[in-house]
Amino acid sequence: MNVKIISQPISNSVGSIINDLAKEDWNSFYCMVAYAKSSGVLRIEPSIRELKDKGTKCYFVVGIDQKNTSYEALEQLHELVDELYIYHNEDINSTFHPKIYLFENDEKAVVIVGSNNLTGGGLYTNNEQSIEYSMDLRLKEDLLNYQMLLDTYKMYSNEQSELSNRVDLNFLKQLNDNNYTEKEYQLEKQRKRKMNIIREKLFGFIRVIPPKLPKKKNMESTSKVLGKERKVNYKILHEGFWKRLSKWDVSPTSAPGQIVIPIRFMPLFPNFSGLLPTPMQAQQEEVYFNVLFIDEDGTQILLKNTRAIHYVPAATHGRPNPELRFTFLNKKVFNVFKKDDVLAFYKTDEENIEFIIKRNPTLAENGKKFGFFE
Repeated sequence: MNVKIISQPISNSVGSIINDLAKEDWNSFYCMVAYAKSSGVLRIEPSIRELKDKGTKCYFVVGIDQKNTSYEALEQLHELVDELYIYHNEDINSTFHPKIYLFENDEKAVVIVGSNNLTGGGLYTNNEQSIEYSMDLRLKEDLLNYQMLLDTYKMYSNEQSELSNRVDLNFLKQLNDNNYTEKEYQLEKQRKRKMNIIREKLFGFIRVIPPKLPKKKNMESTSKVLGKERKVNYKILHEGFWKRLSKWDVSPTSAPGQIVIPIRFMPLFPNFSGLLPTPMQAQQEEVYFNVLFIDEDGTQILLKNTRAIHYVPAATHGRPNPELRFTFLNKKVFNVFKKDDVLAFYKTDEENIEFIIKRNPTLAENGKKFGFFE
């Protein structure tokens, strides 16, 4: 038996330890946590994929009490792991609250048990206490403790129990439709309302910065121009939004390249990374994705790794409203726009493209500045 105390963020972080352990060879990785958010899932996603590439099975149980687990986190985990269960007791006096990360192979097991949830804060920036317990499975005492942990997972993932449900896409929809989960932008709005309560600050401020989110491997930083002779036909869905560009959207000096998108359109964007603090006491999250821009002459420009930022100003900011900003990250495309151009963002069923973007002035004939497609 080998026990280490983890005093996060003073000595180490559970996120870093999980990512280091994932480099070893394991039969299985078990995770049982009360709460999960994209900010945590996305930071260990590369490690989970690395484990699965080596044949490791990944089994997760997540709680949904107090709505502290986001819909996006469950959606990401469903796509990522071998088994995902939700454990929940309708008795309001009972909360599912474990935080267990267990790696095991034929000879040894390593478990982290403590206060760290599967969130950006829980894995990196919060003040948390945990122990890392290494077990030699040839020793009776270690083997008994390991088996107890496996029995715990079996209890939480027992589908015969009314408290446990295995997650599929249909059950995810049921959770959302029945108000068990919320999108992260909704959770952030609730948090923001609480922060806006004016009060005298009685404590100091120390910032802890987590590691940057890993970029998706299939998201390249370059752009590829597809000429007319290589035109590709993509199906446009009648879903999306449009916006008339302001002088600020096309300004080369005021946040150049960034187009402000009304926050109401945020649900149409892919999952964001999870809000994290900035040096100016604001919060920010981002997401990268591909779009296809079709110019007025029919030229198609496939832009990879375009960026959207969700920015929440500090509570003391003069304009505390959250903002959504989009950038093509391509000067050639951005420079063709001028004030009052109307950009339409069409959703598409193409696997690797989030939006097809075109200029469509007819959408603004009603005098409005933006809107959903009707």
